[in-house]
Amino acid sequence: MEADTQVILVLKLALNIAPPALYFVILGLVNSQSRPSLITSRRDWIALMVVFFPVMLYPALWLATAGHILSGAITIILAVIGIYLSLPRFDSGWVVYNCSRLRVVRSLLGALDDCGMNYECRDDDHIYLPEQDIELGLSGLPILRNTTVSISSDGSAPQAIQELEARFRYRLENIECVMNPSGPAMLLAGTAMLVLPLLMMVRHMDAFVRVVSDFLPF
Repeated sequence: MEADTQVILVLKLALNIAPPALYFVILGLVNSQSRPSLITSRRDWIALMVVFFPVMLYPALWLATAGHILSGAITIILAVIGIYLSLPRFDSGWVVYNCSRLRVVRSLLGALDDCGMNYECRDDDHIYLPEQDIELGLSGLPILRNTTVSISSDGSAPQAIQELEARFRYRLENIECVMNPSGPAMLLAGTAMLVLPLLMMVRHMDAFVRVVSDFLPF
């Protein structure tokens, strides 16, 4: 196999493995903390897109290497536009990591009581605030140990949402989490996935050196 072919193969592998591996490492670190972590849904979405954006570049790179540079550029532009249009609003909700759903619900209801807000638990996944005309939706992935609190409102009560977030965050910060095996497991899995491309780079280091030396002016 030629040197440039070896380098391209390793780089393609790294491009596909590195984003999910980095995502697992980040989740592993978050879920290994002693306290829950609360971030806005907007920041969570941005972080997810930053991690997986290299995967979105793969079709564009494939088109560019096939000689369709314009099509590759259009693909990148469309991907950026799609990400921007799907970006959640600032008051769209929160994502709580490293905390059980039961504790998240208890903290949220306690925060509503602290704020003096009346609420109705319509079912296990929806809480309605009649005075503010706000509905809170609960969802999540137990395997990732996160819970998403979605906010549905007309935007007429931003102060109430800010106050609720402050109380909610304060209650979560007072929760001490027990050690959960999912955190170290995800951290170990992500690290192992990152090691594989590095091992291949070391194995084909001579090919990388030859390719880099071809680009040097001396």
